[in-house]
Amino acid sequence: MVGHHPYKIRTEPHPIGAQLGQMLRERRQRKGWDQRQLADKIGVSQSCLDYWEKGRSVPRFDRAMAWAEALGYDLWPSEAGDS
Repeated sequence: MVGHHPYKIRTEPHPIGAQLGQMLRERRQRKGWDQRQLADKIGVSQSCLDYWEKGRSVPRFDRAMAWAEALGYDLWPSEAGDS
């Protein structure tokens, strides 16, 4: 099929991505960092970080972990009593 693209370009926020993006955007802002500063710290472009924060795309697991780590946010808090 001519002109057919197999991937749908997301115009609406991804449900999980929007929640993650909002949570981490708020943490970034509390630290007083702009998107460029955080993007440089985790090795991505500012536009990529903007898409994540708006929930337009979801980062790969390793990027999400780097994002959270740079902000001091634990995405996987341990349960009380775990060793």
